[in-house]
Amino acid sequence: MKLAAELVALRFWLGLAGADEIDAWLDRYVEEVAEPHPDALELFGLPFEQQLPAFMAFVRSEFEFDPDTERGAEVANVLLGELCEAALEGRLTVPRFCDTVSRIDAKYTTPGSNAPYPRVLAELWNGCDWCDETWSLDDPDHMRELLAKYARAGSDPSA
Repeated sequence: MKLAAELVALRFWLGLAGADEIDAWLDRYVEEVAEPHPDALELFGLPFEQQLPAFMAFVRSEFEFDPDTERGAEVANVLLGELCEAALEGRLTVPRFCDTVSRIDAKYTTPGSNAPYPRVLAELWNGCDWCDETWSLDDPDHMRELLAKYARAGSDPSA
């Protein structure tokens, strides 16, 4: 549950998540946790404008997770691994994958950001350099191999 909450929080921090992701996480949380935390239960029914900051505060307090830390960079590596898997499985096109990698890179390289740079992001960003809408898993040649390399490396090292 911890990693799932961290991934949702990180996706919001990166600007990649939608409002339904908190609800989906909450549904899983109350199904899997014998005694859900009261703060989590209070998230149900809140309008999204209140739910998001409350969820982020809950993840910080309950799971001690902040996206702007070394643990945040570790979780970003997991997220990048999941994105690689999605591209390999065809759930995400290569151009969409590369656009997402570029957006993630922009967040970590924003002036004033103190977030540690995820270790796998640089190679994925370089591998996506010059990507356009014609790219696929097999063109250019390196794409499938690059995605496979990091899809395998996307597991959470501290979970």
